[in-house]
Amino acid sequence: MSYLNIKNVSKSFGSKEVLSNINLDIQQGELVCFLGPSGCGKTTLLRIIAGLEQQNSGTLTQAGHDISSLPAIDRDYGIVFQSYALFPNLTVSKNIAFALKSLKLAKSEQKKRIEELLELVGLADHKNKHPNQLSGGQQQRVALARALALNPGLLLLDEPLSALDAKVRQFLRGEIKKLQQRLGVTTIMVTHDQEEALAMADRIVVMNHGCIEQVGTPEDIYQRPISKFVADFIGSINFFDNDQFAIRPEHISLSLSASEKSRAVEVAAVEYLGSFTRFTVKDEHGLYTVDIDSNEASAMAHANTLHMHWLNEHVLNMQGAA
Repeated sequence: MSYLNIKNVSKSFGSKEVLSNINLDIQQGELVCFLGPSGCGKTTLLRIIAGLEQQNSGTLTQAGHDISSLPAIDRDYGIVFQSYALFPNLTVSKNIAFALKSLKLAKSEQKKRIEELLELVGLADHKNKHPNQLSGGQQQRVALARALALNPGLLLLDEPLSALDAKVRQFLRGEIKKLQQRLGVTTIMVTHDQEEALAMADRIVVMNHGCIEQVGTPEDIYQRPISKFVADFIGSINFFDNDQFAIRPEHISLSLSASEKSRAVEVAAVEYLGSFTRFTVKDEHGLYTVDIDSNEASAMAHANTLHMHWLNEHVLNMQGAA
């Protein structure tokens, strides 16, 4: 049995349908990312799971219990928002203590639990600071500790890293993943960041226009997209021959000389990106992106014309894709 079952869930705001017949099973201990563009319904679905929005139809079952109509306060989850939502007038310890109020613990037990949580998120030395004395990454870890305070069965993360700069975001996604695996807590994270989803998720739920386009492991989603939308949304992609097939930039080769199956292309732009160099090339059919190992690219960087080729095993068949 799945830990969380979402069955035939739909939601409209007035005449606008934002979720259409969503069906999804989430297993115990998984980290699942809801991924999609703005307005695709991913945050609305998370809020329905949390009881912060009510679905128009459909059911939700968590750990064998029907939670479809339960108010948010009676559901078993912790939640972390993009905005952190910390109390600015309370210290780190007191922010976490606020989440423990419902347990009515003795002061000694409460102190022990707070210390455990701060140790868990690496903030034991900051317990007496106020939020404005912390960095954005530290504030987000306080919010995470607070969400975990009641040992929830489900952890919900609503774009928790989007307000942080790139380096902090990359560090924290690794920390959150390690923490999630250590605790074994079933986790759902909403994100619009493809790299974040690929790096963190056990499975990705790709959403578009209120529907689920594809569910799969990061490798499935990237290497075996089932629709043009998924192929285009996850990473970079090149479409050929009126979108009948597609190839990732790293699976195309360039050379100075022609071969039997190569296409002649004109170099439109060259970007050095460290370990690889990105060529933008064009022919009479369109523009294409090609990523080449920078050691190999140096000989081609100043050429005006190159020859593009690929192996059939790297072709993604987009025939009939929506």
